[in-house]
Amino acid sequence: MYIICLLVLLFIITLLFLYNSFIASNSINKDNNNILLNKINDNKNSLDLFNNHANYRLGDAVYLLNDKNNWTYDKDHSTLKYANISLHNYHDIYPNSILSEYLKLSNYKEKDWDTLIEIVNNKFYRDININKSTDCLMHVRVGDAIDELCSGVNFLNKFYKNIEKSEYKDKSNIIRCDYIKPLKYFQQKIKKLIEMGITKVYLMAGAHIKLPSYKYSTYYINKIVEEIEKAGLQVELKLGGSPDDDLLFSMNFDYFIQSEGQYCRLIKELNEKINPDFVI
Repeated sequence: MYIICLLVLLFIITLLFLYNSFIASNSINKDNNNILLNKINDNKNSLDLFNNHANYRLGDAVYLLNDKNNWTYDKDHSTLKYANISLHNYHDIYPNSILSEYLKLSNYKEKDWDTLIEIVNNKFYRDININKSTDCLMHVRVGDAIDELCSGVNFLNKFYKNIEKSEYKDKSNIIRCDYIKPLKYFQQKIKKLIEMGITKVYLMAGAHIKLPSYKYSTYYINKIVEEIEKAGLQVELKLGGSPDDDLLFSMNFDYFIQSEGQYCRLIKELNEKINPDFVI
């Protein structure tokens, strides 16, 4: 009987210890989150990531032309409130662009690869500074996808813990974190680059929506750069470039680390079609 009572007592003590540890851990995590959030929000050196091509949606035009809802202006929508360019106005707003030429020559057809490849080949220029054997291109999705759709604790949870939140209360209150790659993803990719003999990473990012600031995107980029440099690799930033220039620039590389979104998908699939040595 004495032994049974002792075991019960030990069991209760263990439960209390685990409970207190859990509470303490949550408290520490909450404190750490608050420290990080204050650091992000207090940052006065937000990167200017706007690419001066408002609503220029090249990836969406290749993959989502038939989905008219993606091209409808909606003043109440979290992100479509910015999408106020009709598909038929791109010729006037962005003349001679890859997008305007693609829409015209493809006759508004999705995934017309032959047309797109002909357009980019006519515009492509080789960058002699790129070493195909030792350089890698990394695309990072930034802008509204982070600063408007997944900021605050939601951003920290996705980036550091890969805990993804998606919530659609109404059109003006959307939480969507699937555009963000977690820190572990970049750490794994960097490790692979070292094994492949890559010595330099070009980090490319830009925002097609003008926001008051890009504080979370800035933190995101800085932490990724920190991981690259910590591994002993060089890194060069290519931020806020035009979508056309960035797409053409990607054609200089054999090695690519992708993020999320239709534009990044376009970079990947276009290069796979024109470059047999292209590696993801």
